[in-house]
Amino acid sequence: MIISPSGKTAIIDAGDGKQDILVPYLLDRGIKTIDYIIISHFDSDHCNGFLQVINKLNVKNIVIARQPQITVEYTNIINIANARKVPIKIVSKGDRLALGGGAYIEILYPASPLQYPDLNDDALVCRLKYNNFSTIFTGDIEKSEKDLMQLYPEGELESTILKVSHHGSKSSSSESFLEAVKPKITLIGVRKE
Repeated sequence: MIISPSGKTAIIDAGDGKQDILVPYLLDRGIKTIDYIIISHFDSDHCNGFLQVINKLNVKNIVIARQPQITVEYTNIINIANARKVPIKIVSKGDRLALGGGAYIEILYPASPLQYPDLNDDALVCRLKYNNFSTIFTGDIEKSEKDLMQLYPEGELESTILKVSHHGSKSSSSESFLEAVKPKITLIGVRKE
């Protein structure tokens, strides 16, 4: 959950939605409007948690990248968004989402055209920026870590925090990628089974 200095809100990925956690958490904090739902990719463990958010809260925008394939999860979310008249923004490298107060989210990846036929490596990668602070959110990218390093000259990927890709799997977070980002903190998204 991101809340900017101006009060704008954004959520990047939302888990599989099997446990009713996110909406009660938001409502408990008095959050009834979400300015940006950002879906890195349409694997169920990243997007299905948004189904309840879209149904129960005031969502102003859904942000996605172009898709290499249409999944059931994609169809479900797009159908609900259309039924509730929530605008869908399709973004790519170089786009920005203003959060106000000097904060913004920049889209780092994917570039056009898409490079891979799978959801993980064409996942949306974005970076929250505010003054000297930044966090990179990586979805489930693996091979496309190399693409990011080629797209951005040395030093441009450096960030305060890195949300580690693909739940910390051995096929992501290569040593060279970690060296390019140079995070002070790394976060790994996992769930207790």
